[in-house]
Amino acid sequence: MSTSHPVRMHLSLDDIVPLTGRHETSIARADLIRIRHGFGLRKSAIPTPLPAWGARSIATEARILATGLAHRIAPVFALESAMVIHGIPALSSPPEIRFHRPRSNRVVELPQMSLAGTSVRAVRAWSYRRPPAHPPCAVAGIEATGLIDTAVQMAVQRPFLDGFVTACAILRRLSRFDRFCVEQSREREAAVRRDLLETLDAYGPVSRGTGAGLILAHADAACESIGEQALLGVLLSLSGEKIRTQVEVHSHGRIYFLDAALPERGIAFEFDGVVKMGSDSEEFRRAQIALMARQRDLEDLGWTVIRVGWPDLKDPRALRNRLQTRIERASGRPLQIGPLERSFHARLPVV
Repeated sequence: MSTSHPVRMHLSLDDIVPLTGRHETSIARADLIRIRHGFGLRKSAIPTPLPAWGARSIATEARILATGLAHRIAPVFALESAMVIHGIPALSSPPEIRFHRPRSNRVVELPQMSLAGTSVRAVRAWSYRRPPAHPPCAVAGIEATGLIDTAVQMAVQRPFLDGFVTACAILRRLSRFDRFCVEQSREREAAVRRDLLETLDAYGPVSRGTGAGLILAHADAACESIGEQALLGVLLSLSGEKIRTQVEVHSHGRIYFLDAALPERGIAFEFDGVVKMGSDSEEFRRAQIALMARQRDLEDLGWTVIRVGWPDLKDPRALRNRLQTRIERASGRPLQIGPLERSFHARLPVV
């Protein structure tokens, strides 16, 4: 099966060192990195080599663990923090630390960290009183909102693409989506979606007015990566036509799966992620050759292929405008309004 498996946190509570009294001033010692007041991270726990995205991930894990240790009563982590604990990648990195605390709302500044030559920006740790709809779960000794609550809270509270990407990823995880068994996968996806929408109703009428219901209703478990999920979110804000994901195409004895497509217009959308291009120069060269062969095969079958990469996601508005121009130019007719257009514009961060 092509289902994704949980990516466990690299760090554990044993990697966090409490510092009190005179030891607080010893944070400059060679074996520790400051996380927040009273806590340091063992440098020996940091893997090598460590790319920039890995440094941001390790810093977020350290901040979650130190925040948990800083409270006498274990907090229940939520939103992006819950995603990290469950092994669900977040679109925004590094995220702020969010958790439930029954008695008060509080904000704590967490300083900048430097890991393996990468500077990870300062963030804040936020606590708030409103509890999740369902009891929390424990993962490796840390309490977090369950996946259903996490998807709903992200759809309600976070920017449009962050919420949409999360809903897609959690739908995929819980439905155990397999592109080779689409019918059964879609049945499981529908059951999970019902749970998501029922949980949204439990949060009350204010939540239903945020556009979260549209996000949860249109999220798609077939998307295999953050990039594909974000691309689909932009497309759904742009077009009211049927957008299909993981479209199976046969050419010269090969089977291709298109990330997304507008079949009636003959337009395919492909997200070019780092993983697809390999981890070294030889893998990259082979991936480039395969990519060009794939492009030729699809064009020979009549598809217009529009490629999107990580730099495009830095400015979703510009990406949306570019996609609209390319689609309308390639097909010769204007697009219908997409079901998520209003949510896209209303809840997109200012660039």
